[in-house]
Amino acid sequence: MQAGDGRCPECGVGLRTTDPRFVKWCDRCDWGLDPSKQPTKDTRVARYRRRAEERLVRSLFEEVRDRQELKPGRDLASVGATVVAAAIHLLTLAVFVTGVWMLVAWWRNPFAWFPALALIGVAIAMRPRFGKLDGDVRRLERDDAPRLYALVDRISAELGGPRLEVVVSADFNATAGRYGIRQRPILEIGLPLWNVLGPQERAELLGHEIGHFVNHDQRHRLIVFTAVQGMGQLHYLLNGRVHWDEDLAFFSAVARTVLRGLSAIPYALGTALMLVTLRAGQYAEYLADQLGSRIGSSQATVRGLEIALLGTASLRTMDTAVRRQVHPDELWRIQREHLASVPPIEWERLKRVAAKRDLRVDESHPPTHLRIELAKARPQLAAAVVVGRTESELIDKELAPAYAQIAKDLREQSLRDLYY
Repeated sequence: MQAGDGRCPECGVGLRTTDPRFVKWCDRCDWGLDPSKQPTKDTRVARYRRRAEERLVRSLFEEVRDRQELKPGRDLASVGATVVAAAIHLLTLAVFVTGVWMLVAWWRNPFAWFPALALIGVAIAMRPRFGKLDGDVRRLERDDAPRLYALVDRISAELGGPRLEVVVSADFNATAGRYGIRQRPILEIGLPLWNVLGPQERAELLGHEIGHFVNHDQRHRLIVFTAVQGMGQLHYLLNGRVHWDEDLAFFSAVARTVLRGLSAIPYALGTALMLVTLRAGQYAEYLADQLGSRIGSSQATVRGLEIALLGTASLRTMDTAVRRQVHPDELWRIQREHLASVPPIEWERLKRVAAKRDLRVDESHPPTHLRIELAKARPQLAAAVVVGRTESELIDKELAPAYAQIAKDLREQSLRDLYY
C-alpha cells in the first residue's frame, strides 16, 4: 500500500492531510510524523546521557507544575556558579595587573616584555564583554512608535520592570537583554513573529520578555555568561595552532600537545558553568511564561507558544514569497494568510513532533510542548492588560517603515543565500 492511495502504509487508516503544502502523516500510528528527523545510531553512553537529561528536564517541569506559587530565586548550584564566575573575573584582573606590574618593574629587561605582554593580552582576551546591538536590528525611537512604547511602558509598570529601548529584527522571535557598559535594558521584537500574533498574544509576548528583567534573570546571567565567554576565549587562544618551521616540527608537535591539554581546563570550566546555570535558566523561562500569562492571559500564552512551533515553516513561506519578488506589503499579508490556512491536523503534527524531540538540559528554553502543558495545568489567568484590535492596528501603522525595512533585509538575505 502506498501513501499516494490516501491511506497509511503502516496501519491502513485514511490520511487526513489533503493539502499538498503540508506533510502527509498518520495521526493514528505517527507514520511520516517528522520527515526531517534523521536516523542515528546512539552509543550506550549517548543513550544514558539522553535518558538522564530527559529525567532532569521532566523533573523540573513537574516541580514547577506542582508548586503553589512561582517566585524568582536561585538554587544552590546557581549561587555557586556566580561565586566561581566572580573568581574568574578576579583572576582575569589579577593576570592583567601582574602583566602591567612586570612591564613597569622590569621595563629595562627586554626578556621580561614578552611574558608581561602575553599576560596582558590573555587578560584582554578574557575581559568581560557587555554586549552590543546587532547590526541587523533596527532601533525604534519613542517618537517613531509612541503607541508601541506606551504599551511597553504600561506592561513594564504592571510588572515593576524598567524603562526599555525597543528594536526590531527579521527573526521569528523576541528577546530581552542588556547592552553596553551601563547595561541598558533592551527589548528586541522580531517582526515576522509580531506580524502573526493577535492583540492579546502580543501583550503576552511583551509580558514574557519584560518578565526576564523582573525575575532578575538577565542580571544573574551577566556575570556568569561573561565568565563563560572569557573561558571560551582562553580555550581558543590555547587551542590555536602553533606554526613552526619544518626543522622544528618536533617542538611544534610538543607545543601543540601541551597547549591543547591546557585548553581543556577553561573549556571544561566554561561548559560546567553553562550547564549548572541552564536549569535555573529554564526555570526562569517558566516564570516568564507565568508573567506573560498574567499580562495577556493564559490562553494567549498557549496560543503564542503554538504559533512558535510554526516558525520555520512561516519563514520558509516568506522566503518563497521574497524570491517571487512580491511587494513588501504583500509579504506580510502572505505570512498571515499562511498561518490562517494551517489545518488542525498540521497543528497536531507540530505538537507531536515537539513532544517527541529529545528533552535536553543544555537548552536555554524548556521544550515548547512542556511550556504549553504547564500553561494549561497552572491556574488560568485573565489578562491584566487588554489590547484592543484598534490599538494593535495603530501600532502596526507606526511600524510600517520598520516592516518595509525588515522586508528589504529579508529579501537581501534570501538573495545572499541563493547566490552565495
